[in-house]
Amino acid sequence: LDGSWRIKQHLFDQHHGALFPLVDAFRSRSGPDAEDYQWLMHQARPALSVDEARLNGYWLRIDSLQSNALALYEFTP
Repeated sequence: LDGSWRIKQHLFDQHHGALFPLVDAFRSRSGPDAEDYQWLMHQARPALSVDEARLNGYWLRIDSLQSNALALYEFTP
């Protein structure tokens, strides 16, 4: 991992990317229709943060996440 990297963090938590709270808003017996699913896919997106770093052989990141949260990292040279 030596060199300069662009690091993207995709954060999925209860406020970003969670489907269950959004689906809960639909109270019809038939559930969401096609238009509702389009809205859900638009709303349920992870938070994105972008950083640039110069690495010397390793990368260390310490984060505190909420329960049921997931952070995915994408490295681009």
